Amino acid sequence: MNSLVIAALSCTVGLMSIVDSRAANSVRACSAGEVAACTRLEARLETVFADGNEADRQIGHELASAAVRVIGDGTLETVRQCAINETGACERVLRVLLGLFTGADAQLDASADRPLARAIAIRVSAIVTADARR
Repeated sequence: MNSLVIAALSCTVGLMSIVDSRAANSVRACSAGEVAACTRLEARLETVFADGNEADRQIGHELASAAVRVIGDGTLETVRQCAINETGACERVLRVLLGLFTGADAQLDASADRPLARAIAIRVSAIVTADARR
């Protein structure tokens, strides 16, 4: 089981403390501009977002691509903090991404991550919408 799937399952049941830090390291490496890390992260997120359903593969790909672009652009404060290895920032980004796209987003409504979740969701939606218009 890859670390993002473990993270997704952990997020769903509220056990984020057991999330494998390799997933956060992937977020950190991508936010620091490592192209290979972004490519791996995009592939993993696509698998999680599509949930193994072939019918959802295209939207999973679009969401994963947009999420990785948000992580890579570094304009969100928490993403910048992740890129400089601030403790917990990458885990927050990962938790928010997985919460938004695994159905655990309701938990984000009552958490301190709500503003970050909203910012990521708005940016991801804007990217997906802009890409669809091309």
